[in-house]
Amino acid sequence: MTDREQIDITMPAVLRPAVLQESLRSFVTGLLHDTGRFRLLINIDPVGSGTREEVEAVCRQFFEHVVVNAPAQGSLNAALRWLWGVANSEFILYLEDDILLKRSVDLAEMMAHMRKRPRLAYIQISYVDFRKNDGNDINVQHEYLGDGLHLRKGKYEMSLQPALMRREFAAAAARLIHDDDDPEIQFHANNPALQDLVSQWEFATFARPGDSRAVQDIGIRDRNETGYTKFVDGGSTTWLPVRKVDVYGKTVRVLDHVLGRITWDEIAERKWRRLSYRVIDRFLRPGDVFVDIGAYIGSIALYAAHTAGRVVCFECDPVIYDILGKNVNLNEPLRKRILLSNKAISHENKSRLFGPWHNRWGTSRSSFLCGDRPGAITVDAMTLERAMKRYDIERVDYIKLITQGAEPEILKSLIPLIKRFRPVLHVSVQPRYWPDPVPAMRNVISALAMYRHIYTEKGKELTPHDLTGREWMKGEYNLVATDREWEEETA
Repeated sequence: MTDREQIDITMPAVLRPAVLQESLRSFVTGLLHDTGRFRLLINIDPVGSGTREEVEAVCRQFFEHVVVNAPAQGSLNAALRWLWGVANSEFILYLEDDILLKRSVDLAEMMAHMRKRPRLAYIQISYVDFRKNDGNDINVQHEYLGDGLHLRKGKYEMSLQPALMRREFAAAAARLIHDDDDPEIQFHANNPALQDLVSQWEFATFARPGDSRAVQDIGIRDRNETGYTKFVDGGSTTWLPVRKVDVYGKTVRVLDHVLGRITWDEIAERKWRRLSYRVIDRFLRPGDVFVDIGAYIGSIALYAAHTAGRVVCFECDPVIYDILGKNVNLNEPLRKRILLSNKAISHENKSRLFGPWHNRWGTSRSSFLCGDRPGAITVDAMTLERAMKRYDIERVDYIKLITQGAEPEILKSLIPLIKRFRPVLHVSVQPRYWPDPVPAMRNVISALAMYRHIYTEKGKELTPHDLTGREWMKGEYNLVATDREWEEETA
């Protein structure tokens, strides 16, 4: 290795020049001391509030050799394919435009490790604070080999974080990244060819025991300040505004995405499911475990999380689930109480076909009843009892159930849990979707009849016999089953 060996820097970026400037200044100060030996390859996606010219100008403040790719559409997948495909130095640096280097890192030492271990594909600049722990968690375990090198093992042994990479590995990965999923996910799921590539290499973290973390994500700070968040749909990356919504007296931050905008507008205007929120206020107690089956975009779950000790959300529409996750992550500290699962709750423990409404995902009407429609997918389905064991849920106090016609079979399967925990049951009954309404209603009644009281959302008490009437065998409506009295609200 010569002192002037050329190294390519590969960086996906968006239109936020101030953040980029802060990031590059930190790396030039703490890692890239001789900038003349580096070539900056930067992919600038057309999202953000700045301009391409401003971003390029920042790059040329620090580097003499800059190569720019500015696609018409933002895609991290395409960006990585271009960056890692055109890089031609033996080792390349992978950086991101919103990462700050917090302390000095010795690049020569990292390169020496790469040369000593020919199957070492990647050395991550440490995100872990080794003063506090050994860097091990459920997804990554570290084995310290000395001289600052920790071998990474586990689900996320390869992760898209600032790192020194071997071009041979990066170029091979670039050829395998597809457009159907977030590339970060593809390294450990949903891309067998890429996962096979990862299995052939070693991955490491560079830090000595007792070192503080070397890098910090300043993108979160920027998103909070600008009110925007990143949204990845397959291979396409966009930046969407974040809005605050008053949900019947409780404020939440949510993605201003077209698929949820009407719902949030109607909530802000006190039009959407007004009675459902009043039922939650009436029966959900502080510290309760709230289970949301058919969680949609989090419009009920985020409200419930203000009161409940734990909220467990099940949503298997892939488009809706992505938005749900974004909405939950925008809300601190509520998100710490919320568990998300894209598994389906069913009456049996086996995979099932789950289909989109009118061949479109993201409409809130996808269900098992659409499993024969074009575009249907196979989902991992299980009973709520099995899900409780999987996610270590010790009890359930309140169940909200909206499944677009699958509620009869699910309700029947809930009977053992009802006997054990006596949760409040808040269910959307939708006979208009049922292929065979009479036996379906029997399943509904068999579950609801286990409680002392059955109420409409307006507080009208019903008997199980009432539900056999013709008016209850059509349309859709919400019911509440509980052992508690519907007490009159005080003024």
